[in-house]
Amino acid sequence: MTLLIGTISNTNIVITADGLSLANPTTGDSIKSNTFQKIFPLPGIPVAIAHHGFNILDGHPVNEFLRQFMTNPKTDFTALSIHEIAIELFKFTDPAAQVIFTNPANSGGIGFWIAGFLTKNLKPLLYEIHWPNKPKPEQHELIVLGGEGRRFVKHHMKEFELIKAKAEKLRRYSVEDALRLHGVIYEDAEEKQKKERQNIFGGHQHQLVIEKDGWRWIKPPQDLKQD
Repeated sequence: MTLLIGTISNTNIVITADGLSLANPTTGDSIKSNTFQKIFPLPGIPVAIAHHGFNILDGHPVNEFLRQFMTNPKTDFTALSIHEIAIELFKFTDPAAQVIFTNPANSGGIGFWIAGFLTKNLKPLLYEIHWPNKPKPEQHELIVLGGEGRRFVKHHMKEFELIKAKAEKLRRYSVEDALRLHGVIYEDAEEKQKKERQNIFGGHQHQLVIEKDGWRWIKPPQDLKQD
């Protein structure tokens, strides 16, 4: 129950996420919330992880699960590429993911975006790992959607293809250009969801920008905002 929007230009990555989380009525897996954090920047480096899908992993809410991954003293993230971080996250998550999908009532998925700049990468990169369909890292370029809420953006797909056909324009997008595009997509998806009387995404929206010198919140998660 999520809508993630990501854009990747030559100089920045912008990620937008909603804050809605709904518990599985059968198994109780996942957490019910309107302020659920789905974007998690890594401390001290221009990298972030975004999440969609089941958000209780190995008995922990996804924020706690990822904190264990991100603070592992045995892993020097500055020495890795974005692709290598994605592989490490896959190895860390796969045992918990396999347990979830042993229950036939859990028919959804688990997805992570790993995005940012590191010394091994000359340009910003975004990879996705997803269970059960594509657990191996898959690179996305220009624009990417995540979560079940992306179905409300399917009306835009022809427009997306036109954007991709003019790749050089999107590659030159400033942060402000990307934020405008995210706003149009998100608002249009909200309108379509309302017309269909669905509740797939919503709640507190948060947005993160990643640039070569670091990351910054445009709209912080609710818990950070309260701090």
